[in-house]
Amino acid sequence: MYSRKLDKVPEVLIENSKPKFGSYIGTPKSLNISGIKFPYGIIPLPKWITNLRIRSNFSFVFDTEEYLGSLDIIDMKLAGFYEVNLWHKESNHRYSYRGVTGIHRHLVPKNMTKGVCSTYRRFRYVRIVWDKERNRFTFVFRLRGDGIRPNFSGNFIAPYGDTESAFTSVLPYPTMRRCYVSYQRQFLCDSGIQAAKTDSPFFHSEKSLCMLISTRAYFKFRTVSKYVVGIGKVDDHDVLFRITNISNLPKNSDDNNENVLFYDGQVTPLPFVMITHTFGVSKKWVIQDTEGMVDLVFTPKSVRQKFVSAIVLEGQYNFIFGTYEGVIVTKEGKSITIKDFPGVAKNMRTRL
Repeated sequence: MYSRKLDKVPEVLIENSKPKFGSYIGTPKSLNISGIKFPYGIIPLPKWITNLRIRSNFSFVFDTEEYLGSLDIIDMKLAGFYEVNLWHKESNHRYSYRGVTGIHRHLVPKNMTKGVCSTYRRFRYVRIVWDKERNRFTFVFRLRGDGIRPNFSGNFIAPYGDTESAFTSVLPYPTMRRCYVSYQRQFLCDSGIQAAKTDSPFFHSEKSLCMLISTRAYFKFRTVSKYVVGIGKVDDHDVLFRITNISNLPKNSDDNNENVLFYDGQVTPLPFVMITHTFGVSKKWVIQDTEGMVDLVFTPKSVRQKFVSAIVLEGQYNFIFGTYEGVIVTKEGKSITIKDFPGVAKNMRTRL
């Protein structure tokens, strides 16, 4: 059966201008990867120029009784893009709120001990704060709607101390000169979401499973990527998984990938998994590996296709809400059978 060595997360991920490649348990002090020597070959470009190619992505996926939602942020130093998507499970209605920021706003911080991630906009206000010393994590959003979309408000609060429910990956991208850093963490939040169309002026507080994903990498000009995330409960057990296919990852992707399963907070690294949608993104997706650990089918329920051209970013992406069915296996060999399991999928082509 597939296995991968997991070490304790190091103090720094880059030392003497070289990445510390590997898979780790825990939260690093910083996701800073700047300062690598000659990441784009032997051409002696100054580090301040190569550092401009670092792109940061941040996602927060949450599952409540009524809604499945996702916050996605892209920070390219020269510009930023963010989007909040909410899917009402019963009615199958999807609501999207997005915005763009300029060069003066950096949305995604490097510090994972204490940081603030905010959009700074009054009508599309999103703020995430984490503080290890105070053991507190908060996610707050206030979204103004229009004639089609309602106003939305939400609060998510959870502890933010040392935990083994955090998975950090430092990967070649695709060569050893460059690196891709990924931080993924499970939360159980006290949460509440309210739409303006509801009669009650108060939040209905509940426990919600959430997943935080923060990545940084020396990206190429063109990137093709696929992501699938599942989040929910199976027989009163917390189950979260995230599987990616990224065009720039190295050929030896069994050990060099960020695929992970959280089962009741325990981390199971997954092998390379192939994600295919032969008949189009709006039809069923097949998600399988060659180690017998992942055999899933994703059925889209709500599909949104979007072309973005914002300042220096151009891209085409599909954001999809849907459900999974199939089997996924933990590192102890326990098979988890899922059906009508909520999740999201993304298919992205970007040029920067």
